[in-house]
Amino acid sequence: VSADSSAWIPIVGQGVVIGARVVLSAGITGADAGITVKKGSDTIGTITLTNAGSAAGSVFAMVISGTEAVRSVKDGDVIEFDSDGASSTTSIGSFTLVVRET
Repeated sequence: VSADSSAWIPIVGQGVVIGARVVLSAGITGADAGITVKKGSDTIGTITLTNAGSAAGSVFAMVISGTEAVRSVKDGDVIEFDSDGASSTTSIGSFTLVVRET
């Protein structure tokens, strides 16, 4: 998460994205990092990883900003977690996407 990078999660089934989380493998320093959660070019929401007090095991949740239409997903869609790389100190983010089945 401390580099300008992306991770992707494939969708199996269909539903509406109702949440996302990231857990850190190590604390980050220098600045907060921002993760934009996207379906294609549409933003579903954002996750702010605060560097103050962060450590291995720190969990951060998404703030939803996309409409339900934007958050609707179907089998074969791919959701991107796009880090702005603003923080320093190498830390791997493990991502979870929460989808309410429809």
